[in-house]
Formats: sequence, structure tokens, C-alpha cells
Amino acid sequence: MVLRVRGKVVSGSGVGAKFVSMKSYIDIFKSLGIAKPYPGTLNVLTNMSYEDIVKVCKPLKYIHEVRNGYGIHGGLIIWNGKLVRGSDGVNVLVIRPLRSRHGSEVLEVISELYLRGRLLLNDGDDVELIINCC
Repeated sequence: MVLRVRGKVVSGSGVGAKFVSMKSYIDIFKSLGIAKPYPGTLNVLTNMSYEDIVKVCKPLKYIHEVRNGYGIHGGLIIWNGKLVRGSDGVNVLVIRPLRSRHGSEVLEVISELYLRGRLLLNDGDDVELIINCC
């Protein structure tokens, strides 16, 4: 089953880049098919809260916390998916950090590609996330 979620590209605070670059998170993403994640996330303000998405679309992984030599970091809810703009799309990981400062309707997208460049995205652009439910 897939869930289609509409959203708009929004700016982040740059915190995602810090975590995506940590070895402990890179290892998680590698195990899920993202060999070398781009050092940052694309934020999408969706038409559903992540709590509602979890109720209808079982995640690929639910990680409660991530431990490394620097301490304990926030966990992640992770789905495989596709980010689509118009007729173009890219396979991605859709994540929701459990300690996010964003509202519950913001999901983050991880890819090996710089998504803003690949799909010519700017803040406010409409996108669709096709989320694979497990």
C-alpha cells in the first residue's frame, strides 16, 4: 500500500544537515539503501500530521533513539518513498525526527541527491510524497 501526501517545500534550520552527517545516522540510512546521503534534508510541510500518517501507514523503521560516542540522540520514524514534482520524481527516505522542532505536519526527506537542485525546488513549491507503507 502507498499513501500519497501533498505538501509544500519549506526552509529548515540546518539542524538536519548536522545529523545526516553523523556516522550513526549514515549507517542507518545506508542500511536502508541511501549509500551516501546528501548532507541535509528537504523539509516538506504536508497536509497530514506525522501522527496521522503513522496510524494509516506503518513505517519501514521506528528507531526510538540513536546512540554514539557523543551521547544519545533523537530517534526517527522512517518510510521508503518517492518525492514527486510534476512528472518528475526521485526515490527517497521520508523521515520524521522524534525530537524535531518543526510542527507535526513537517516531514523531512533524505536522498543521495541535492533535491532542490535535482527537482528545481524553491520554498513554497508544491510536491507530493508517495510513501510506501509496510
